[in-house]
Parts: sequence; C-alpha cells; structure tokens
Amino acid sequence: MLGGLLEQIMRDTTARRDFRPVGPDETAANRLEAVFDAGGRAWQARTPLQARTTQS
Repeated sequence: MLGGLLEQIMRDTTARRDFRPVGPDETAANRLEAVFDAGGRAWQARTPLQARTTQS
C-alpha cells in the first residue's frame, strides 16, 4: 500500500523531480519496489564498470 502511494507521488512530481526516496537497498525489505515503476533508480556512486573503463 505504501509503495503504491509513493509510486503515485513520484508520478505526480515527475516534472518537478522534487521527490525521491533514498535507501534503495531497503526498498525490497519494506515492500516499496513500486516506486521504481515510476522513476527508476538513480546511482550517484561509480559502478565497477565505470571504474574499469576510466583507468589509465
């Protein structure tokens, strides 16, 4: 139920992009995966693939 509500909030604020839940590793445990149907995931850290491709 909460996941669906947060999904709708993300859809309603897509143009403004002023709402984003944090703690993506906790979403499954808390049954909040529906939020990713509305906005996907945003990563701020470098991924292992990025680290390998930028090494000299």
